[in-house]
Amino acid sequence: MMTRSTFQRASALALCLGLLSMPLVAQSQSKADSTGSTNGNAASSATAQLPSAPEPTKDTAMPPSLPPVHYEGPLAPAGKSLNSVGISPSIAFIQFWLANPSVGEVTGQEQGMSLIAYGVDLDMKKLSSIPGATIHFQELNVPLVHNTGTWGMDAADVYVGQPGPYIPDEDHLTRFTWEQHLDKDRFVFEFGKSNAGDYFAIPVCNTNYGCQSLMTQYDGGMGEDPTPYANFLGRIAYNINRKATLNIAEYRSTAQFPWTDGWEWHKTTIHGVRSDSNVYLADFIYNSPQAKYPKSYEAIYFHNTAMQAAEFSSGSGYANTGADVHHGTNGMFASTRQTLYRFDDGRPGPPRALTAFAQLNESFDSKNVSGLQTDFKTGAFVQGLLKSRPMDSYGFNVWWAGLTNNEQNFLKTENLAAGGSGYNIGKNEIAIGPDANIIFKNVIVSPFALRTFNANSMMNPLFAGKIQNGWGVGATVVVLIDKVFGLGPAMF
Repeated sequence: MMTRSTFQRASALALCLGLLSMPLVAQSQSKADSTGSTNGNAASSATAQLPSAPEPTKDTAMPPSLPPVHYEGPLAPAGKSLNSVGISPSIAFIQFWLANPSVGEVTGQEQGMSLIAYGVDLDMKKLSSIPGATIHFQELNVPLVHNTGTWGMDAADVYVGQPGPYIPDEDHLTRFTWEQHLDKDRFVFEFGKSNAGDYFAIPVCNTNYGCQSLMTQYDGGMGEDPTPYANFLGRIAYNINRKATLNIAEYRSTAQFPWTDGWEWHKTTIHGVRSDSNVYLADFIYNSPQAKYPKSYEAIYFHNTAMQAAEFSSGSGYANTGADVHHGTNGMFASTRQTLYRFDDGRPGPPRALTAFAQLNESFDSKNVSGLQTDFKTGAFVQGLLKSRPMDSYGFNVWWAGLTNNEQNFLKTENLAAGGSGYNIGKNEIAIGPDANIIFKNVIVSPFALRTFNANSMMNPLFAGKIQNGWGVGATVVVLIDKVFGLGPAMF
């Protein structure tokens, strides 16, 4: 089970880089702007724009005004010059930490990882007179890791143990694509190597950590290989208007992550069963970030061609490769977020607001290899609660994960095989807890805590004991180095 656990632990890298893809940390849902293009530049997209003023409607308290773009730091002249000719470099440092004080199979453990994301966006209209074209390039380096090989197995469950990242290779290509806008941005095409999570199943929670799902990031679901794992991708976006976008896409789901670096050009296979698969999806996004009461919706139907080996149906794990094999799996993703109340009455500037969210992942395949039938998350967060800290946000989450019948039986069988009692591992796990985004100039600190109920041993089924419920905690620190030195526009 080490291989399956290793695959799953990789998914929390979406926390690290996903935090960088939100305009001022979840002030707006979409990583796509109003023209349908996505800002996949991990270092610069986090704060490339300030929270914008409300659109002028009859409910708007004051006319809109956007803060001026400015550069700070010793390299500000160079950064402004590069940006003006269409070259936008990005550099960010990410420090990631997880701990399980009281939840899991072996409590009191921790994991840490340091990452450096760097790259550049090239505006081809400014550089080569090709209108509407942009080249995106992103690379990731992982110079320091601590306890990445065993922490997920120690915590073990779906929500605390599963997200721990594992990156054995130090360098990864995370994006190398050509993005083309046509017909006054009505149509957007993009192709190359990228991660599907840059475009689809956009997190709606206060922090991206709260919305990462095993069902989207595994070959038993939507097949979004966890960040930083990139593979071939093509997408077409049709912008119905400034708020609504239709997307269709095909991408390859990489079977061999985390032992890839993004530069592979060949087919990979694991255990003779898992192989690279094609994922096809149709996606609808509605987003009104500039309204007085912003709201967003996303709905996705997907089909993943990955072989579903049903390795859990008889409790024999990967050895059961010949039973119940079927090709392909289907499912859906849906999310919504709605600002309910404005403490500032909609005045321009960083919003002071109460916002609720909900997100559902559902598999239509009871024998999918992810082991999850349902992953539902909901909660709320407050932005600008303290007037002295207008950029901060504080949230509370309620999560529910429902195992497939096969997965539940598999965990019982493996517990017995390890010498345990085959205790009644519950079908549903619940987790609740707070999170926050603390915004300093060019630095984002995102702590969280989770209390689990009815935790399971998904990440380490070969465990003879009974997993403990309790607390898991963690934090991410992001330093926007490009903005510190003036290579990109200042945060605020």
